[in-house]
Amino acid sequence: MTLCRECFPVARVRDVGALVYYLRAIPWVVPEFGVDRCRDTLRALHRRIAAEGALQLTGHYCLLRAVRGAA
Repeated sequence: MTLCRECFPVARVRDVGALVYYLRAIPWVVPEFGVDRCRDTLRALHRRIAAEGALQLTGHYCLLRAVRGAA
């Protein structure tokens, strides 16, 4: 039996500290991330969040399951 599912979840970040926590917890999202290294970008994101209320992050996940068996 083959199974294929796809989803595009949306997360809203309302605080740069939460974004930093997320990026440190899941390092493969931005492999070279560091607060000192990304300080200017984080400041810009802080201003954007203050102006717009939230930063929207969209993911893309796929689930594939295939079972090998006799045809």
